[in-house]
Amino acid sequence: QVGEGPQSLTALDYDDDGDLDLAVLTVDGLSTEGGVSIYRNDQESGDADLTFGLEQTLHDGEVVLLLGAGDVDGDASDDLVSVVAATGLQGDISSVEIRSVDSTPCTGDANGDQVVNVDDILLIVGAWGTPDGDVTGDGMTDVDDVLLCISQFGECG
Repeated sequence: QVGEGPQSLTALDYDDDGDLDLAVLTVDGLSTEGGVSIYRNDQESGDADLTFGLEQTLHDGEVVLLLGAGDVDGDASDDLVSVVAATGLQGDISSVEIRSVDSTPCTGDANGDQVVNVDDILLIVGAWGTPDGDVTGDGMTDVDDVLLCISQFGECG
């Protein structure tokens, strides 16, 4: 399940491991708010079945207008590009966010905001027993994920 209203998706090597992952733009059916969910390709070598696990959610509760992927910065690694609507002092505007995948992931950062804090622990507890809050990479959300989160508390560097 990828959310209430999947609108579009793009394939990219988000975790820079050599296989394609999915970024899915979803919109809540009752509003225009949604988010972008990154699903990591967890296929084991030689396994015929594709398995995708939720890596992180970006732009949760925001209005994402467009989603795409490509090598924007010329470093031979995929980048995720999202166009997000916002309301500012000058009226409605759009911002473009580019996430490079060549940066080191933030260990313990379950929600992808580059800070490990209480929000990450709450996300992990809410996903208990599923793969959705897994930050240890073992495929299951459990006490090990909470402990890793606590040990990495603070800004990502």
